[in-house]
Amino acid sequence: MSEDQLLVQKNLLHIDIKDFRLVVIKCHFYIDSISNQIEEKYYYSHLAELAIKKRDNNALLYNIGDAIYWIYPSESDGFSNYAMMKDMELLLNELKENDVIFQISISSLSNNFNHLNTLRRQITICQSHYENHPNDSIIFYDDLSTKSYCLFNLHEKAQFLSTQILAGNVKEAAKCLDSFSSDLSESKSISEEIFFFLLSSLSFTLREITQIHELKDEILNELSTLKRTIGKSYSINPFFPIVTSMCRLVNSQYQANGNTIVELVLKYIKQNYNQSISLTSVSEYVQRNPSYVSRLIRQHTGKNFTIILTELRIEESKHLLKETNKKITEISDLVGYPNQRYFNRVFSSYIGMSPNDYRKITQTFN
Repeated sequence: MSEDQLLVQKNLLHIDIKDFRLVVIKCHFYIDSISNQIEEKYYYSHLAELAIKKRDNNALLYNIGDAIYWIYPSESDGFSNYAMMKDMELLLNELKENDVIFQISISSLSNNFNHLNTLRRQITICQSHYENHPNDSIIFYDDLSTKSYCLFNLHEKAQFLSTQILAGNVKEAAKCLDSFSSDLSESKSISEEIFFFLLSSLSFTLREITQIHELKDEILNELSTLKRTIGKSYSINPFFPIVTSMCRLVNSQYQANGNTIVELVLKYIKQNYNQSISLTSVSEYVQRNPSYVSRLIRQHTGKNFTIILTELRIEESKHLLKETNKKITEISDLVGYPNQRYFNRVFSSYIGMSPNDYRKITQTFN
């Protein structure tokens, strides 16, 4: 981006900053002192915001959830980094009287506000570091990326791995996991960082699987056991059975959810077959996408929605033709076919004879 473009961009945003870092401040509760309620996190984050504004009323802050995002003016020299560290330490010192832990994540230096998404990805990597280093309070992204491997790529891989796990795709998840092996170097510190990063990513993904199942407890135990091996082994191999188990858990959840949805669909059809219903109306009833509902119905019954509905209507019309003296026009309407000619055609295609002939035959044999 040229100097002129940067100037236009900053004028539009009303920002008089040349170089900056993205700083994110989040609070965490001491386990024994306070319940983990989101409203309380908002409150303490607000206290941090007030403390920053007290120090610099022009500080550029914005909130996303319980996190404070701070566009912090900086320069590309060692003194500025040192001064920024001291500034953050003073801020934490002001906030330490509260019953919470504040953790600060700091991105690389930038001069382009179009790069904010990239800086936010750096912040995510810093925050994953805190998962395994809870005693740290200030993390510079630059300190996590001092070697040749690219944490951006690791983050992208971890996101893709999570996506494949949550889709229950064992093959693609295993392929993605295997790609991490190329990032494991001979350097203990680097390998340990990647190892922790992968552990954290899988732990976060497991939390998104809501099903209560003994397999989930087994996976948690396996992750805990793997965490205790840090310092002994950095092989990617122990992760494969864990990822496979997570995919199995997801698929069992899909199966359970699918069974419930199909049961609701079949119940709805049985109760409303005499009305003008469609796959769209059934999908609205179960609050799912029609294509998803259609796929579930076929997977669980081997039939599509139209066949299930038509078979139920034909069976009911056969019962009425055999057991009652109602007119065929009336029966047609009672089973959901207001148009008798259409009903005659559908009935004949299923039974091999017209409704009138079916009635004559069944009454004769009875």
